[in-house]
Order: sequence, then structure tokens, then C-alpha cells
Amino acid sequence: MTTSTIGCEELVEFKRQWPYRGFPDQLATIVFEFDPRGGLLDVEARDAQGRGLDTAAIDESAIAALTRNAKGTENAPRDIRTRHALCA
Repeated sequence: MTTSTIGCEELVEFKRQWPYRGFPDQLATIVFEFDPRGGLLDVEARDAQGRGLDTAAIDESAIAALTRNAKGTENAPRDIRTRHALCA
């Protein structure tokens, strides 16, 4: 299994480009877990303190787009943990 994290800065930019997609206000990171073939196994939303958030309200198309971002352009998972001024 491979885990990729999309951090707050990328989420801020993503939310700026997409209309409202059900993101919790306190969302700081989304963690994706992939099987060895690149299939999505799990998605976890977390606040700045690492506590889990409900992902049920997040639009499926937004999750799909963020999943592609998490895999990166070469289909290899990557880790993004930069900080933005709006991120706690």
C-alpha cells in the first residue's frame, strides 16, 4: 500500500478553482491510500491537529480530481505538506 497526503496549500488552491464541493471548513489535509496497482483504497480528511473529519459531504468528482493530484502526473503517489497563510 502507498499513502499520499494533499496538504492545506494545495487544498486552498483546489477550492479556489472549483465551486463548493462539500469540504469541511476545518479541512487541512486529505490522505489517500492506494493499493499496489494504484487503485484507491481509502480517503481520510483531517484537520490541522490530525483529527479525522467526515468525508461523506465531499463531492465525488472533487475526490476523483484530488485522487489524480495525489497520484501525480507520472501516476506515482506523492506527498504534499506545504503550508499556506490560511492553513492552521
